[in-house]
Amino acid sequence: MHPAVPIVLRKLLEPQEIGEVEFSVGDIVGIAIPAIHFNPDLWPDPYRFNPDRFLDNIPTPFEYLPFGGGHRRCLGAAFANYELAIAIGTMLRTAVLTMPRREQRRNLPRSVPRGIAVVPRRDIKLVVAGVPAN
Repeated sequence: MHPAVPIVLRKLLEPQEIGEVEFSVGDIVGIAIPAIHFNPDLWPDPYRFNPDRFLDNIPTPFEYLPFGGGHRRCLGAAFANYELAIAIGTMLRTAVLTMPRREQRRNLPRSVPRGIAVVPRRDIKLVVAGVPAN
């Protein structure tokens, strides 16, 4: 929901009308990806953490775009998804993670810019609470 690159900018090569706004050649337009990811018309209760929302609905590239889209889509998207699946699978299989109470009371970190990407302002701490029995 919080992509590393939160806005995609393009310079127009021809006039374009978006909604009721007209743009000229050379204008810069942008897509604010979080505005799409938190749009209540697309996502019921968009601010609630609910991974199950992806079980029955495969979003279109115009509804969920963590890696941008089109022919300028992030080159590392496939690798990132593959790496994430392996990392999460390994963690879930080998460790029980919990968030300490003092961390639960703290507000979620806001993002800060780092180049064209954004990162959390602070670390999110988890504790290995145990290893599941086999």
